[in-house]
Amino acid sequence: MSRTLKRDWTSCRGLQGSESMPSEHFREQKRKGRWFEEQMRLALPERGFEVYDTDKLRYSQKKGVDCYVKIKDKDGTFKRNPQGRIICEPLEFKYDEMSEKTGNVYIEFDSLEKTISTVWFYGLKDGYKVETYMMQFRDLYQFVMQYAKDHPEANRTGGEWRSPAVTIDKLTFIAQPFIRHFRTFYIRDIINAQAA
Repeated sequence: MSRTLKRDWTSCRGLQGSESMPSEHFREQKRKGRWFEEQMRLALPERGFEVYDTDKLRYSQKKGVDCYVKIKDKDGTFKRNPQGRIICEPLEFKYDEMSEKTGNVYIEFDSLEKTISTVWFYGLKDGYKVETYMMQFRDLYQFVMQYAKDHPEANRTGGEWRSPAVTIDKLTFIAQPFIRHFRTFYIRDIINAQAA
């Protein structure tokens, strides 16, 4: 039986050193994740996506998603569903800086269970660049669950809250037929552009 641990951050205010407060390491990883999200939001329009700002949405609409996008056709019009409505896809962004050192991609089961995103992007650091990969969530989910079953030695607990996860060899991960290379970010170029 799995248990879900819910945290009420508002009740933790002013409790320095509390076990329920996020650590400095957690805050640093969150900052890096936000940096990657921002790079993705800037890059998506170059590929025909219009990014919808989730900051304007209610929490219930943005829980389990990093952003929504509308997809443009080659003629510049938005793709529509059979009913004629503009398609708005929820996206999830994951940045795995440690994959450079470990050679593995770290995937928490909690993220897989809570997401509502149909498309995921993984940013994997490689020296002074971040290689970004795009995949359909349903394919990723099936692959991860089967991999965890076939490779019990790859199952871990980790992160701030010791969440169950699986580690997958980076080369095995990116070689999957449902994973497509999306873009390379050069960290120096980004830093220089931000400084200008």
